[in-house]
Amino acid sequence: MFAIGIVYSMIITRLTRAEVFAAREELYVDGARASGASNSRIMFRHILPNIAPALIVQTTLLFATSVLAEAALSFLGLGAGPKQASWGRLLRSAQESIDQSIWPAFPPGIAIFVTVVAFNVFGDGLRDAFGREARGGRVGVGDVERAELSAGSTAELAGARAGNPDTNALLSVRNLSVRFPRPGTTEDVDVVHGVDFDIGKGEVLALVGESGSGKSISALSVLGLVPDPGKASASSIMLDGKELVDMDFNELRGIRGKEIGLISQEPSAALNPAYTVGRQIAEPLRYHLGMSKSEARKRS
Repeated sequence: MFAIGIVYSMIITRLTRAEVFAAREELYVDGARASGASNSRIMFRHILPNIAPALIVQTTLLFATSVLAEAALSFLGLGAGPKQASWGRLLRSAQESIDQSIWPAFPPGIAIFVTVVAFNVFGDGLRDAFGREARGGRVGVGDVERAELSAGSTAELAGARAGNPDTNALLSVRNLSVRFPRPGTTEDVDVVHGVDFDIGKGEVLALVGESGSGKSISALSVLGLVPDPGKASASSIMLDGKELVDMDFNELRGIRGKEIGLISQEPSAALNPAYTVGRQIAEPLRYHLGMSKSEARKRS
């Protein structure tokens, strides 16, 4: 096991070096240097928390492969000695008497399998606990949380639900905010705060702002598609009388692409090069409209 540890330590060393070299070029590290932070503070406060998830996952994977390597070497007679406990030696003993019974091979085999899976699951759990990318919602997107309404917005929203013609919009958004973790800290920072807007039928609304001001993230948050580790909150997002904030993940899936959609600045970047364009266009037609494969292909 000592020899296996020496070999695998080189993998961790190379990974750590590569991750540190990549992280030290990030803007938040430059900002920490500009603020006068010491090298040790930059390393442990800004760089280490951001490279920890990759190191944790790799370490647990190496633990699992170490168990497999030791068992394989012991099975071949190159590992643990005769008086040392080893699952590989137990498998070798079971193999020597397999013509009499196959059952002695099951306990060490199951033990190896469970241990390897446990190390992998444990690593994923640690990554989710300490990694910053795990702070969002499911499947890479974050659900929109309910936020409190201000006094003025409460009156407007009440009028909208009552069918007031002045606020009866096709899409009505109140108090929309999006926050992301501040790099190197445990705090969140608002990238979009308190956005209200209405879009009526036949209307076009332009969100004007410089690059990085939150235009795209505002549109994504309306559909509940804020990428990890972002979190979106809104007092209300009403689409044609339907409250989207109260909907769960599956309900939103039924609306996205059917009643409301998003066309990004570079829509071609969202296409999967492994499939044809026609197949990817036909997929939402089959899912939302219930078309057959041939009908969707003809429509696309």
